[in-house]
Amino acid sequence: MLAASLLQVGMMASAGVAGKVGQEAFASHAEALKTEMVLENQISALKRQSILAFQKGQREAGQRLNEEAGKLTREREKFIQELQQKNPRYAAICQPQPVTPTQVPLASGEYLLRYKVTDAALLAWLVKDGGLVQAARVPVSRETLRQKVQQYLAPLHEVRTQAQLERYDPALAKELYDLLLKPLAPQISGVGQLVIITDDILEVLPFESLVIEAPARVEMAAGQFGPQPRGLKYVADQFKVSYYYSATSLKLMRQARIERGASSSLFMMADPGARGSAPGPQGEVQRRLMSLAQKGDWRNLQDQFKPLPYTMELAEKLKVLFPDARILVGTEANKQNLTGIEKHRYLVFATHGILAKELPYLLEPALLLAGESGPPEELRPRGFLTMSDVMKLELNCDNATLTACSTGLGRRASGEGVMSLGWAFQYAGAKSVLVSLWKVEEKSTILLANQFFEKLKAGKDKLTALHEARAELRRQGYEHPFYWAAFILIGEKI
Repeated sequence: MLAASLLQVGMMASAGVAGKVGQEAFASHAEALKTEMVLENQISALKRQSILAFQKGQREAGQRLNEEAGKLTREREKFIQELQQKNPRYAAICQPQPVTPTQVPLASGEYLLRYKVTDAALLAWLVKDGGLVQAARVPVSRETLRQKVQQYLAPLHEVRTQAQLERYDPALAKELYDLLLKPLAPQISGVGQLVIITDDILEVLPFESLVIEAPARVEMAAGQFGPQPRGLKYVADQFKVSYYYSATSLKLMRQARIERGASSSLFMMADPGARGSAPGPQGEVQRRLMSLAQKGDWRNLQDQFKPLPYTMELAEKLKVLFPDARILVGTEANKQNLTGIEKHRYLVFATHGILAKELPYLLEPALLLAGESGPPEELRPRGFLTMSDVMKLELNCDNATLTACSTGLGRRASGEGVMSLGWAFQYAGAKSVLVSLWKVEEKSTILLANQFFEKLKAGKDKLTALHEARAELRRQGYEHPFYWAAFILIGEKI
């Protein structure tokens, strides 16, 4: 579990988690928190007294108080060093250690691309073999960049019918490529492997969907699954892309000895809202959503959380690939049955995802699971695997695949990184996560997930598995980026 613990250091250092989520995740470390706060308060008090003494002309008293503050500061530093060894998860909050891109260990043929969005310009660094290959300053303001990315993503986020795929804008995808990657692309030889650490609005942008080359006039041809652009060369055609939440997390994970999961087994929870899977005429999940709908539109909620029949197909295929898999569906897909999840190498949650405040009473991202029996008014906090719940898990898996909608989205914390469900699974110990950046189409999602695990089972690394799964999806007619670009790999490819 060393790699997982060190990853937690980097993630907490970069994201600066605070508030309710952080407090809940660290409830078991109350004694360390108390000691840290006592030392911090004593140091602050001594420094204030020292300043007052100097202001009153009491030089000797001021120096003595300053020395006492220095002594306590050294004591605090020693405490933090010991804490980092015993409890790296908490220590990351106390003493985050920044990491520069050139300090990150990279594999052969791998490039690190680090972005920083500022008010006046976009800064980018391309690193290989521990050395800076190129730095770039792109004269695009934070506001303009946000507008362009939001304008590009809007047609992908708002697809409700196949006809709406026509609104995709290849020209804007090409414009974003020219801004973000073109200044650095000539330095990347061959089919490069890119590890991208993003910032600000770029955290929700799948770089793979950006367009490298396009004809003067892009034709939107009729396809089996709706209109699809023809003649485009995407970033996904030339580069294999993975993401990390911060350089700190990447460095700590790479420096740790990466261990395989506890076994080659797979754990899956699927379709907790399956019809007929719960007691009562509507089913338990439906009753829970009815209670949640008191402040919203029940029809929209019911449509949003409808059963996911294709997840059963995925479950059957994964059971063939992994005969010893533990697969829970319907009412069995509940929080109580998460016991023993740390024993599994691969995790799959094929259910609905919920963003913070998307439903009443849910202030953080969550996955919909089956609830417990009981009156509807008592079901509100149950049946949801929240980000806080995930952070409390002790995982040891190679990959957590979250096929739900928008599992890579969340609110930004101070510092780098988005506090999302994907973030939480990595914090809990997942070496990588496969997450989505918009509401996804079920059938194509299941096909991609199945292909991903088939490639893994065949011995491919996770990055190659995703790269080839996307290609297979496109070969089967899902050529529009809406279908294949939503899912990204965050974390280690091995």
